[in-house]
Amino acid sequence: MLRSVLAVIAGYVSLSLLVMTSFALIMVIMPQAFPKPGAAPADSLLILILTLGFAFAVIGGYLTAIIADRSHFKHVLFLAAVVLGFGIVKIAVEYGIFPMWYLLTQLASGIGGVLAGGKMRLAIKPVLSKQV
Repeated sequence: MLRSVLAVIAGYVSLSLLVMTSFALIMVIMPQAFPKPGAAPADSLLILILTLGFAFAVIGGYLTAIIADRSHFKHVLFLAAVVLGFGIVKIAVEYGIFPMWYLLTQLASGIGGVLAGGKMRLAIKPVLSKQV
C-alpha cells in the first residue's frame, strides 16, 4: 500500500518539479518572453510550455510505473486522475488569464503524457506476472 502511494506521489512530484524548474530556466534565459502582469503570453511561449509539460508528464508516468510494485498501469491511471483533478482546479483558477485552448490542451497533454509514459515503461520492460 505504501509503495503504491509513493509511486503516484513520486510521479506527480517529479513532473511538477521538472515543469517548475524548466519554467524558472525559461524566465532566466528569455525574460522578454514573459509579458507584463495582466497581458497574455505569446502563443510561441505557451506552445513551448505545453511541449515541455507533455515530456515531463511522460517521465512522471514512466516513474510511477517503475516504482509501483504491482498493477503498474492502474497506478499510472490513478496518477492521470490526479493530473485531471489538479488540471480542473487550474482551469478554474487561471480562466481568463490564459487562453482556453491552452488550458484545455495543457490538461489533455498532461493526462496523455502520463498514460504514454506508463505504456512506454510496460512496452520497454514488460512486467512478468508473479506465480503463486
